[in-house]
Amino acid sequence: MTDAAETPGGEDYLATLAGIVAEAGGLTRELAAVQIRELRMLAAAGRLAEAQTAQRNARVQVHDMALRSIAAEVGGVMRVTDRTVQRRIGEARTLIEGFAATVEAWEQGRIVRGHATAIVEAGMSLPAELWVEFEAAAITRCERDTPNRVRAELEIIAHRMHPRSFAERHEEAAAGRCVRLVPGRDGMSDVIATLPTVIAEGIHDRLTQQARAIIDTRDERVAAHAGPGDDTASVIASDTRSTDQVRADVFADLLLAGTPALDDTRDTTAGPPARSAHACRSSSRPRHSRETTTDPAISRAAPRSTRRPRAASRAAPGSGSAFFTIRPPGLPPRPTRTGCRRVCDGSSRPATSTAGSPDAAPPRSAARSITPTITPSAGRQSSGTSRTCVNGTTR
Repeated sequence: MTDAAETPGGEDYLATLAGIVAEAGGLTRELAAVQIRELRMLAAAGRLAEAQTAQRNARVQVHDMALRSIAAEVGGVMRVTDRTVQRRIGEARTLIEGFAATVEAWEQGRIVRGHATAIVEAGMSLPAELWVEFEAAAITRCERDTPNRVRAELEIIAHRMHPRSFAERHEEAAAGRCVRLVPGRDGMSDVIATLPTVIAEGIHDRLTQQARAIIDTRDERVAAHAGPGDDTASVIASDTRSTDQVRADVFADLLLAGTPALDDTRDTTAGPPARSAHACRSSSRPRHSRETTTDPAISRAAPRSTRRPRAASRAAPGSGSAFFTIRPPGLPPRPTRTGCRRVCDGSSRPATSTAGSPDAAPPRSAARSITPTITPSAGRQSSGTSRTCVNGTTR
C-alpha cells in the first residue's frame, strides 16, 4: 500500500515537502552565518600578522614569517597546511575588507556564497577604487539569478567599467602565456597551453576539422587499400576512435611529426586541400583591433563576437584574415601572400619560382601557420597569409 506522504498532491506529501523546504532555508542561513564568521576570523588573522610588522618597519620576509607562523597555528586546528591557510587568509581579507557590501548582502540572504565568489573574481580585474561601484551593480544582478548564470554578465560589467582598453589589458595578459605539463594517473598527463583566446580557438578548430576529415573518409580509405596483400584496409576498418580521441592523436602527431602521418587523407574527397587533414586551416579574424578600433565603448568591452575563428574557405579575399604565429621580438617580418622574405641571412627579396628549371628541387609540403601574431611589445597582428621561409624555400 502506498504511503500518503509519497503521493504527489496529497496533504501529507505537501506537508512533508514544506517541512523539508523550511529546513533547507534554515540550514542555508545558518551555513552562511558560519561561513562568514570563518572569513572574518581569517581576515583578523591576516590583520594580526600585518600589525606585528607594521610598527617595526620590517622587511617583507619578516611579515611573511609572521603570517606563516599564525597560519600554522590556525592550520593545526583546522587540519590543513599553513600554505592553504595563507591563501584563504588572503581571499578572506579581499572579500571582507574590499567587498563589504557583498558580505552584507550574503549575510542578509539576498545572495549566496557562489554569488560572492563570482563578484570577487570579476571585480578583481578592476582598480580598487571601482570595487564599490561595481559590487553595487553586481549585487543587483545577482539577486535575480543563480551564480553560474550571472558570471558572464558580471565579467561584461567589469570590462565596461575598466578604465583601460581591452587591447591594453589583453596585451598584458598575453605576456603570461605558457605551456604546462600536469602528470596524471595510469601513465597519462595533461598538456595545458595558456594562449590568447583567438589562438586557442583556432587550434581547436583546426584539430576538429582534421578529426572530422579522418573520420568521414574511413570507408573511402578502406576502399583505396582494398588490394591483395595490403593490411592497411583492415587497420583503417578497425578504427573506432571518437572525435576527441582523433583530435588528441592529431594534436600529438602534428607536434611530434609535423604532419598527421598516421591518418593520411590527401588522396580522398577530404581534399582539395581545404579539408584535407594535411591542409586544414583556421582563420582567426578579430573584428576589433588596436589599429582599427576608436570607439571607447567597443575597445573597453570584451569582443565576445570574435571568439570563434572562421574556416579558411569562408574568409573573403582581402578581408584581413591572417595566419600568424607568436614570435619573439627582433625577428624579420613574416612573409606575405605575394612573396617570401628570406629569414636565414636577413635579406629581403621576393621568392623566385624555379618550376621550369631542370635543377628545381621537388616541392616540400608543410602546414601553414594558423595562429595570430601577437608580438610581446605591441600585441598587434599583421595581415595576409604568411608562409615560412627556410633556407630560401617557400613553405
